[in-house]
This record gives sequence, C-alpha cells and structure tokens, in this order.
Amino acid sequence: MACIPNINTVLSLDFSVDNDAANWSTDSLNPVQIIGGQLVLNPSSILSQFTRPIGTVDPLNNRIRIRANFQLDGEAIGPGTAEVTFELLEGVTVLETSCAEFTGVTDNLYNYFLDRTYDFLTMPSGSLTLRITFPTGFQYKAAFDDLLVEDFFLCQDNIRTYFILDGLLNESLTAVSAAVQLLSWEVGGVETLTPAFFAENNIVGTNPLANWLFAQALVDGSARISDDMTPNSFNPFFNDWGMDFANVAGNYFGGKTLGPISGSDYGPAILGIGIDIPEILTVNDDGVTLTSQPGAFFIDIDYEQDLKIEFAVLVNQASTNVFNGPSVYRTYTATFNKDLCTTSFTYVDELTGFTVDATGDGFLSGLAGPKVIQEVVQCDEAFSPTGNVGNFTFRLELGAAIGESGINYNAYGVPDRFVVNYDGTDYDSGYVGLDTYDAQLLAAGVAPFDINTTPPPGNGEGTLTFPKPNASPSFAIVTVEAPLGGTAWQVTGICPAPVIPNTPPTVTFNLVVAGNQGNLSQFSIAASDAEGPIANYTIDWDDGSPLLVATGPPPTSITHVYNAVGSFTPVITVFDGGSPQLSGNDTAPISVVNPNPTTVLFNNSVTCNSCLGFKIVVPTGSSYTLDVTSDFEGGATWATGFCDPGGASVGIAADIVAQVLTPGTYEYHTGIDAAIASVNDFNSNIFIRVKDGANTITSINFDRTHSNNIC
Repeated sequence: MACIPNINTVLSLDFSVDNDAANWSTDSLNPVQIIGGQLVLNPSSILSQFTRPIGTVDPLNNRIRIRANFQLDGEAIGPGTAEVTFELLEGVTVLETSCAEFTGVTDNLYNYFLDRTYDFLTMPSGSLTLRITFPTGFQYKAAFDDLLVEDFFLCQDNIRTYFILDGLLNESLTAVSAAVQLLSWEVGGVETLTPAFFAENNIVGTNPLANWLFAQALVDGSARISDDMTPNSFNPFFNDWGMDFANVAGNYFGGKTLGPISGSDYGPAILGIGIDIPEILTVNDDGVTLTSQPGAFFIDIDYEQDLKIEFAVLVNQASTNVFNGPSVYRTYTATFNKDLCTTSFTYVDELTGFTVDATGDGFLSGLAGPKVIQEVVQCDEAFSPTGNVGNFTFRLELGAAIGESGINYNAYGVPDRFVVNYDGTDYDSGYVGLDTYDAQLLAAGVAPFDINTTPPPGNGEGTLTFPKPNASPSFAIVTVEAPLGGTAWQVTGICPAPVIPNTPPTVTFNLVVAGNQGNLSQFSIAASDAEGPIANYTIDWDDGSPLLVATGPPPTSITHVYNAVGSFTPVITVFDGGSPQLSGNDTAPISVVNPNPTTVLFNNSVTCNSCLGFKIVVPTGSSYTLDVTSDFEGGATWATGFCDPGGASVGIAADIVAQVLTPGTYEYHTGIDAAIASVNDFNSNIFIRVKDGANTITSINFDRTHSNNIC
C-alpha cells in the first residue's frame, strides 16, 4: 500500500495581504506592526518575546514543518552577530527549538529562509504556539514576508535530498564546453536508466552559456528568472539529460522535472531530479563549519531501498571537445545503504587519480543560510554597478525626516528601468535610454508599453519623487532592471526635504544719488527669493532707452545717465527660478535737472555803479527757490533804474528770501550804486542763490570795489 503524506496546512500567512499584527503578543516596548507588506518584530531587549497561536495538528501524522521568509535589518548599532530562535510550544512546554544565526552583520538587509521539520513519535494533542526571541542582536529587527506551518506523515520513498557540485556553476560561466554525464542510477541494486536514455543523450559536452539554463532566484527558490551574468542557480539537466522542466513566470526551468523532453521512458528514478532552493549550506572540510554555496539541485530519494548514482563532471576552458584537455574531470558516486543507514558522496579526480570525500556537499537537508539581498545605501549616496544583465535591488535609507524624497537616475544610453517602491506604491520610470536599443528590448521580452526611450542625444536621465508624509516607513526599495548587456547606470538618492511653496521674489529699489541732466545717477538694489537665487532681472529706466535684461541676481548698486530733464520712474523686475516662474518689482522715482539753470546776461561796472542781468530756466516737474542778499559798504545802494534793460526783465531792489520759481524762464536785473565820495575803498556785494530744495544748484557773487573817486 502506497504511503500517503497527508499534508495538512495548520497556519498559512502572507503578510502582504494578511494584517495579522493583532494576533501576536509581545513584551517588547516596540509594538508588532505590518509595514510595507511585512510583519515587523522589533525587540527592545534580550528578553523580548513574540508569540503567535498556531492551532492543533493531525494526530495521525508524525512531522511538523515550519517555513518562513524573513529579513534581518542590520542597520542598527549592535554586536555584529544575531540569533533568532523559533520555539514550538504546547502550553508552556517547549517541544522543539530552532535558530537562525547571522555573523558579520553590517548595514545591510539579510534574507533568511527558515525551513525546519520536527519529528514526533506522538503528535502533540493541545494547541500549539510559536515563540520568537532574539538572544543575540536584539538591536536588529526582523521583517517577515510569510509564515507557513504544516503537519504531514513522512514517507520514506519521497524525501527531498540536496547536492552541490563544488565550483561547477562559476567554472561553467567561463567554459568553452562542459558536461554533466549521467553514467548509472541503481535503485535496490538494479539499473533504472533505460537504453532510450543512453541512446538519446549520447553527445557529451556543450557550451554552457548557450545551452545550460542559468538563473537567479530568491533564497526559497521563488522568483526564479533567467540570469547568466550573476546566477545563483543553473539547470544542466535540460540539455545534458534531456529532462523537461516548467518555464513559467517566476519559475525559469525549475522545480521537479516534468519527465523526458522526448516523451521516451528513461526509468522511474531519474524523475526525482529537480531544482528549487538555489543556495544551501554545505559542510566544510573541518566537518563542523558551514558555507553557503550556489547551484544546488535535489533528488527525491526512496530511503527504503539501496541507492547508487554515478555521473561525470567535465569543464574545458579552451576546447569545444570537452574531453580534449579538460580543466575539471571528476567522476562522482552517491550511495545509500538502507541496512546500515549510511550515505557517501565521493568523486575520483580523473586528472590526478585521487579519490576525494565530498560528503559535505551531498545528502543535505537543503538548509539555507542568510543572504544579503539588498545593499543598504543612505539617501545621500550614489550607486552605479555597471555592465551586468539582471535585476539589482537596493534599500534606500531615508531616516525619520518628512518631505519629498526620491532618486535621480541616469541610464547612460543603454536602456534600464528604475523602480522605487515606497510604502507599497511603485514609482516607475519604464525603460529609459536611447531608442536605438528598442529592437533589443523587444527581443528580450520587454513589453512595448514599458519602453520610454528617446532619440539621441537622450541618455535616459530623470527623477522619480514621492511624498514621505510620516517618519515611518523610513526606507524605500530601489530596483534597477537591466535586460541588456554592456549597460552602465547611476542612481543618486534624494533625502526627504520639506516641500517649500514657491513664493514671489522680493526687491527694493532706491535712489542714492540723483544726477543732473547728462550725469550719472546711482541706485541701490536688494533682491532675494526664499526658494533660491534670483534667476534674471529687467530694468525699465522710463526714459525711452532700451530695456535692460540680464541673467542672475542684480548687482547691489547700479548707475544710469538721464539725458533729458524731467521726472522719471524706473522699474526693476526680478524673476525666480521656480516653475511657474514668479516675479517681484519696485520703483525708484527720480527728478533730473539742468546742472546750469542760471545764465548771466550782462555783467558790467563803471566808475559810480555796476549792473548785472541774469536768466533762470526752471525745468518741467521742478520747483526752484531764489535767494538774493546784499552787503553794502560806504553808503552804496541798490541800483536798478539805470541797469534796466527793458523788456520782461524784473528788477531786484531789495533782498529776496525763498522766492518760489515754478517751471518756466525768468530774467532779472539789479546793480550797485556807489556814488558817494570817499577817501577810503569799500567793497559791496550782492549774493544770488538758486536752490532745488535744500541744495544750491547755482550761485552768483556780484561785487563792487569803491575807490576814492567822486562820481
């Protein structure tokens, strides 16, 4: 009677859709939260515990299996090592304990695939609880993607066992030819491989990059995609053994074989071959320490019968004939003895004749170690791997600051795609770069609606921004998809910055020195903008001269010559660099006058008197004042009668103080009468001042010396 595994799902949680935080209990000061589709456990001390009821199991089964994908965030300051323990409890009794260990913890995000199976002679009958603790490295937090608890009955004829062919994955990437040649597969002492297998797989050796199926997968084997640049898994069995595998989204020729490609009968045992977990822990030569190695494959083995498998591994770095001077030629033998319950995994190095014990690489449970899945970069850093095909993921640390965040990117021609995921929302550039690569993108399977390339000289440069309204989440996931070889790209983070509203710039425009007609006038300028420098400015001098247009901020001082008399209102306008561009303006009114408004019409002197005539021109928009004062000596007096030239001239026969002169033309005459005999010399003066406000703009000093004469 066939064994029935009776797989029963006890608890299945996908935290991207299951908001399960309320079902967890903790004594940590930090609450259990769902952040970014993950269940986050953040211990506050070495004593912090996190518990979750599981339920009951089928008493007819004999195994309980717990699986979980989780990340350890190593960005905190901690001891550099961490241990996360998983305890299975019935009531307060601890039934089983497993742990995940991390060493050399740095500022990166580590992915761990927990897969533990517990053996029970008698299954627990009560309700079970899962308890998670952090005995070392409580400073780090763990974020869980999922949690799966199953019970089942172990069937000896279907136990998944893992193997590693040491170094083959990396060596084959540079090989001219390579082969995994299956020689024999005995079960219970009987050869299971059929003549059809040997007849249809009689060509040994191929170019690995052309015919083996290299892939990149997550630590649990999911999200398996084609990748021959940075693979962690490969499938040589499709080509070398003629075995078919599923090729669907998320599973690039992985899983258990579907059977021979040809449809022929190759025997039952070979149908147990397959590939899922890409990297597993293997035992080092010291028999104690473990090393994670890529390129794992599995065989579902019937442990109720003896087993013996023989196959050869060849690598040739120079010749298409794999047997012509190979650099690697090993013949492996894997055996299981059911009576003694012993296994062995060895190979003969055909190049040296030595037999090597490879026990640490065979008959493994498939335990996976921690793996750095996301390089952590700070938001002010730039990162730019180049040349590789594949998907690259980075964790962009944004901190607790609030504001507009994002990335600046540059594809440098060869198209790449930049995607930022923040708090569950994607911000996607599409494939950007030169449109001359569009045909290659389409050939690589890129959908036309994802192509955002541009004609030369466009190189695929741009910005992705998003709002960060809260302190948490404090990070974003940046993914760069590079489907074409020879690419080069760079990403620079944008740290959160408050969104500053664009306000108009301000400017103050003042008259410092008012120059007269034809002379320099000086103005002061003070301009600023809250969001950045002034982008450009203009000045309209209001006198018919060309508009002054200049880039950058204006000077603090500027001059201008007005060649006409009058009042002017120059206007300065400054512009910011925002979008839309805003402006601000100010005026500095000025009155420009003739620097010589007074003209002497006549100035003569005779023995007994002197005469003076002058004209004053007051420009439009101005208002002058006239002051006339006298200083007579020796009996001298005003003399206007015999100094009158006639016409419109006005005689001045007395002192004048602040006589207002409105715009127009004025003519005056005056004189000094010194007709008194004297034996002494005297000096008499008349002072004429024309003022514009408090400033004297012109003056005349009319003087006469009285000699000892009798007129």
